[in-house]
Amino acid sequence: LGAAAVNQGPPSYGPYALALAGNHLAIASTESKDVRVLDTATRTMRPVIAKTVGSPYFPAWSPDGKRLWVPTQSPDALAEIDAETGKVLRNQALGSACVKPHEVVATPDGARLYVVCEGDHVGPGRVLVLDAATWTVTASPEVGVYPDRLVVVYK
Repeated sequence: LGAAAVNQGPPSYGPYALALAGNHLAIASTESKDVRVLDTATRTMRPVIAKTVGSPYFPAWSPDGKRLWVPTQSPDALAEIDAETGKVLRNQALGSACVKPHEVVATPDGARLYVVCEGDHVGPGRVLVLDAATWTVTASPEVGVYPDRLVVVYK
């Protein structure tokens, strides 16, 4: 992932989560609090590094591959990142609406985002359903204790 990567001591990057779109693999690193992109066709890292305020977890690509939606913890927020420049276009604290956001899933048309919220690992977590354009919460069902991932099946 970078020149500072070593095989001993505390991790420099801490890659935790991946999201693939075409030949581009987004790598969310919790230790370095950034998202980097690997071009899988050339097996090279793109020079863009998107810094996040909190530790990033499982991101989602926009349908056109131009943006990434990234959940972060500490602080609990959602970021929208320009995948070409690494610029954070929007960052919104989620507060009590979503404790410990862990994954974002986008609908195929990019109209809605589903954000998996782990919660406090004791009581129920939830899934926020957001309008992707406005980030307005349209639903927020509880889903059980410590939800971790989400699979959406379209028919």
